[in-house]
Amino acid sequence: LITFDDGYLDFALHAWPVLRDLDLPAVLFVPTAFPDQANGSGFWWDRLHAGLRRATDRIVKLPNLGEFDLAETGGRRSALKACKRHVKSLPHGQAMDWVDAALGQLPDIPSLARVLSWDSLRELSRQGLDVCAHGHLHALCTRLTADELRDDLITCLARLRGELGGD
Repeated sequence: LITFDDGYLDFALHAWPVLRDLDLPAVLFVPTAFPDQANGSGFWWDRLHAGLRRATDRIVKLPNLGEFDLAETGGRRSALKACKRHVKSLPHGQAMDWVDAALGQLPDIPSLARVLSWDSLRELSRQGLDVCAHGHLHALCTRLTADELRDDLITCLARLRGELGGD
């Protein structure tokens, strides 16, 4: 059994055709908040990467992290690593608020990384791919309260059943 996380478009374009042709069993774990997002914003790490990669200012100031010189060798990579470390240290809601604040300091450019639509996921499921729950918000479980985690998982399962059918 081969597993894939997050439901990126490149899975359907590259991995699934090979897996299907070789008749290899696979599971795609999908966070259900992201397919068919109207704004196409995507996952927080992809959004930060896109903003930092395309920033034209030499110096960028990120909330709670200070300034980063993006013109320095490795400056963009250092900024992204600091962002990821900071986001993962916060409760999920605060982390997403921080991401929005940080993106306010960066160019508003959508991420190039795209996730599969519900229509694409339904088609993959019809072709024999098991599409399974990966949470609704793709939150770190340790950064959610017990109630938030329960709600996230219930929402994820309900959304999968509503979109793809099944138990």
